Amino acid sequence: MKVVRTDRRSLVLIDGDRTAGSLECKGFFNSKALISNGKDPFELVPEGFLGTNMILRKNGIAVGGMKMNWKGHIVITIQGSEFILRSIGFMGRRYRIEDIGGSVLFHLRSKFNWRKMNYDHEIQDPTSSIDALLVLLSIYAANQYIPAMTSA
Repeated sequence: MKVVRTDRRSLVLIDGDRTAGSLECKGFFNSKALISNGKDPFELVPEGFLGTNMILRKNGIAVGGMKMNWKGHIVITIQGSEFILRSIGFMGRRYRIEDIGGSVLFHLRSKFNWRKMNYDHEIQDPTSSIDALLVLLSIYAANQYIPAMTSA
């Protein structure tokens, strides 16, 4: 699996020779995003005063979300299942996505591309089959996490 950026706000998840999903951010200073896992469209919108929690909606109904816990990890919830995005390595360039039991599902490596002035992402060590929606939410979370950690 690899992620190909189509422009500054959109990217496509490619699995083998087929498109597995897409992620489109609404704007540079707007945290809303449209996500498609190849079948269904989802909308990711901020919740609350500061917009630190994100709600994942399908046809206007909340089916999941993302929030940061007190340990600095991002907790991703999809239809009742929880996953944790943990930063590993220096300055938030590598991430480990685990289920709530601690089993590693895959690793996400972010590399800054100076030509594009943006990050490219690579999925490493995936387990048998991973959900495209989980991968796209992890990439979105990593894109939000990197600036927060490098500006602190």
